[in-house]
Amino acid sequence: MNRRTWLTALSGISGLGLFSLAGVTQTALAKEEEKDEKEDERAEQCEDCEEACLECINHCMDLLAEGKPVKACLQSCLDCADICATCRTVSARRGPASAAMATACAAACDLCAEACEKHKEDKIMAECAKQCRKCSAECRAR
Repeated sequence: MNRRTWLTALSGISGLGLFSLAGVTQTALAKEEEKDEKEDERAEQCEDCEEACLECINHCMDLLAEGKPVKACLQSCLDCADICATCRTVSARRGPASAAMATACAAACDLCAEACEKHKEDKIMAECAKQCRKCSAECRAR
């Protein structure tokens, strides 16, 4: 629609119609703002989860060197940290694949939490599982 057509269309709208149009615009802006806040919250939660996974990875490497059976936990944390980092990036820039990334991130977080919860006596793994559960919930909340 060119400018002249747009202005002609606007001139036909009564004052009351403009108020109505302004209300719709404000509502749309509020919804967009709310969506942005949710994306920011998801990005922050993904960052927290990624950090917990990275700490758990280092811990698992030490335990693996001692001969402890933590390979499955280590692999889950590696995957989860990478997926959380990607989800954080896509969510922060409001990419079109944001919802798909959030779904993948929630699944990776669930798998990681399950692996870490098998070692619930370990404080670092317990904290990683807790962060993964929080991130999974945030990603599903979209």
